[in-house]
Formats: sequence, structure tokens, C-alpha cells
Amino acid sequence: MEQISTAATLGGVVELELGWRLAAATLLAVLGASLGSVGGVGGGGIFVPTLMLVCGFDAKTAPALSKCMIFAQCASTVAYNLGLRSSQTNSSLIDYDLALLFQPMLLLGISVGVTFNVLFPNWLITLLLIVVSLAMASRAFSKGLETWKKETNEKRLILEGSLTPGPANFTTLDSLWTTVEWKKLSLLFAVWCLITGLQVLKAYTANCSTAFWIYNILQAPVTLAVTVTQALRMREHSSYKLRESLLDESSESSSASLKAAGRALDVFRYVFFGVLAGSIAGLLGVGGGATLGPIMLEFGVPPQTASATATLAMLFSSSLSVVEFYFLGRIKVSYALYFGAICIVSAFLSQKLVQKLLNLLGRTSVITFTLVFVIVVSVISLGGVGIVDSIQELKRGKYMGFGSLCA
Repeated sequence: MEQISTAATLGGVVELELGWRLAAATLLAVLGASLGSVGGVGGGGIFVPTLMLVCGFDAKTAPALSKCMIFAQCASTVAYNLGLRSSQTNSSLIDYDLALLFQPMLLLGISVGVTFNVLFPNWLITLLLIVVSLAMASRAFSKGLETWKKETNEKRLILEGSLTPGPANFTTLDSLWTTVEWKKLSLLFAVWCLITGLQVLKAYTANCSTAFWIYNILQAPVTLAVTVTQALRMREHSSYKLRESLLDESSESSSASLKAAGRALDVFRYVFFGVLAGSIAGLLGVGGGATLGPIMLEFGVPPQTASATATLAMLFSSSLSVVEFYFLGRIKVSYALYFGAICIVSAFLSQKLVQKLLNLLGRTSVITFTLVFVIVVSVISLGGVGIVDSIQELKRGKYMGFGSLCA
């Protein structure tokens, strides 16, 4: 694809230039950041096609800029959510326990996914994007319908007078010192620093060298230790129940061995879903929230909490991607700063708007349906671009098989 037609290039540095393309890209960036912020997904399904088709960036640069935009959007959303307290749980809107459970595996999965991205041909990545995203959207839509029916039934009972109305506001603004669990947030940051440090060190090693593999392998024990410890802690000390699939205490089992087996199975389940979410994000180039959000909904996490928690996890994972792309030299600073600022403002305003909308409608299922909408748009846009690129590669006679990690 040709270099950006709406920009002036001086010494290899792409500079912003006003024009209708930049205006259109700005509007699409606002849309992507707003919907992504509400649904708890990255919005990459809108950002990447916009950067490629409207701005003219190639398939290597567009995902890098998209990750910068996702990072800016997540930073703004998390900053807004930090002081919010959920009326459903009377605790922080962000579930730091779940974040600690899934974020380490999400980071590990991203490294695994990026590796497979190098190995898999474009046509296979596109096929997997379509199949996996549609499956996630289908499950999330089913959960949204369940929540909608439950909310409708509650409204009917309230009108009949057989149910007392709950709090009018779904979230309330509180002091950061009382809502933020600083120790857990610090641990999340520490895990991020360790994984990012290993990625930076790997960037200065020869591909497939001994040091390259050591830095890759060292990520596993770090992330596994945090996840397993957190999973066992949640089983013993959790103050709430989600669903039996997430926090099953195996109360029906009188055998200590069966209880231990159930505990091991639960830990394996957490590890599997965390790595799965990250691997899909790294392989397909979508935000981790597009897979982590539906997984949390499947576990029975309230939509607002699932969105806020997935966004926090995405903040760390997207920043890791930004660091990796920076060392690869794929980030155009002027565009990253401009679109990042657009995403920060859009995400913040959309959060304020959605809070008013939720209070007006009394339905948190709106968040789930927004998540589904963004995933479907991502399938159409990214899938369409991927199909066109694959057809062009086939016409040019390009090799369509698996690649080599060490090439």
C-alpha cells in the first residue's frame, strides 16, 4: 500500500497534514474510542482499517498506531473508573482480584499469540479472526439477552409492587483512597514491569539465540506464580460468589482428594482462559478485552465490572505492545500523539455519557450489547481487509504457507 497520501514526509518522518482524510479518520477514531471504552474492548477493529484505508498506512504500521490509540483510550477509561464504586457489590467498580487472576496470563498469552502471528499465514489468521470473534460475539449476545430478560422481569415486579427498587445510580464517585486497592494495583504494575523488562532485553538479542529463548521462557514462571497464588487466595478468602464455574468450593464433595482435584481444575481453568484471551489478542491483533470481556460475562461478572476490569487488563497489555512496536520502529509519533489525544477525550466523555444512560434506562445489558456490536464491526472490517489482502497475495503468487520464527 502506498505511503500516506495526506501527509508530508520529511526525512522519513510522517507529519500530519489537514484534509478530508484526516477529518474522516478523526471521526472514526472518536467512534472507535467511544464504543470501545463502553464495551470494554480495544476498538482495534475500527482503528486498524481506518489507519489503513483512510490514512493509507501499511499493514505493519497501522496495528502499531492502533495499539497507541488503544493504550490512550484504556488509560482515560481506567482513570475515570478508579474512583467509581458499584452499587451492586458496594465495592470498587474494577475487580482487582479478577484483574490479578487474568492479567499475568493475558500478558503471557500475548507473547504466545505474537509468535503464532509470525508463523501463521495471513489467510489463516483472517479465518481464525472471523471464527473466534463470531463465537465470542454469539456467547456475549446470549449473556446480554439473559441480563435483559432479568432486568425486564425486575422492572415488572417493581411496577407490581412485589419488589423494592434498588439504588438509582449504578455507580457512585468516591475517594481514590477508599476505592482503589493499591497493593493489588501495585502488584499488577510489578508483573507488567517484569514482563516488559524481559521483552526489552529480548529486543536486543539475536533472533532464536539462546538468550532469546531464555527471556521468552522466563515469562512463564513469573506469570504462573502470580495467577496460581491469586487463584488459591480467591478460593479461600473471596467475599463474593460469581458462578459455580469460577468459584466452586466443591462443597458437595466430602473427600479431601476430590476437593484438591477440584481446586487444581479451577486453577487450570483460570490459566487456560487467561492465556487463551492473550493468545487471541496477540495472534489476531485485537484488544484483549474482546476475548476477556466475554469470558468474564460467561463467569457471571456484572457487565459494568467486566468492562472496567477488562479495560484495566488491556491497559497493561496494550502498553506492552506499544513498547514492543517502539523498539521495532513502527510508531509514527505525530499520528500517535494526535490520535491518542482524540481517544483520551472520546473515552472520557463516553464514560460520563454511558453512566447517565444507564441511570436513565436502568439496564446494564446495554454494555454487553455494545461489546457485541464492536466485535461484529471488528469481524467485518478486519475480516474484510484480511480477505482482500489474501486474495491479492494469491494473485501475486506469494507463498501462502507457514512462516519461520527464526527467519
